[in-house]
Amino acid sequence: MKEKFKILTVITIIGLTFISTAIAEHCQSDNKSKRGGRHGNFEQKLMHKVKMCMLFKDELKLSNIQQDKLKTLKVALKKDSIKKQAKIEELKIDIKSLLHEDNFDINEVNGLIDSKYEIKKAKTKFVVDSIAQFNHILKNDQLDELENIIHDHVKQFMDEGSHPRFWRR
Repeated sequence: MKEKFKILTVITIIGLTFISTAIAEHCQSDNKSKRGGRHGNFEQKLMHKVKMCMLFKDELKLSNIQQDKLKTLKVALKKDSIKKQAKIEELKIDIKSLLHEDNFDINEVNGLIDSKYEIKKAKTKFVVDSIAQFNHILKNDQLDELENIIHDHVKQFMDEGSHPRFWRR
């Protein structure tokens, strides 16, 4: 009887270990997908709005000039984001490699950290500038119509029950 109890206890402990590991990995991967917060970051929101503009260009009555400006804005934003994110990742690697050395120069590490955050600041300012450009490309009535389209689109997904979490209001 004691032998069966020991075996059952060991099996239970092993099972709980696997379950807790699976839950922890799921939570960790879920957090990575939400880096931009519950509703995504400003860059993601702007890219989504540009995409919606292009999908519903007839309803918004976008001119060819507006469409070209939106495409140019989207490409410029994406290129800038990729370049700056790559530079940030490169600086992260440099910082980590310096910190793994036995005797590292703290001024050099601090300089790299400052550079990293200067790039992040420039990236954020570029996104804000892009949002302002987006708002100037579209007319007020087009912006209102876009908000209605997005609201209706989100409502449709919510009614179907197949909506992403970040679209909830």
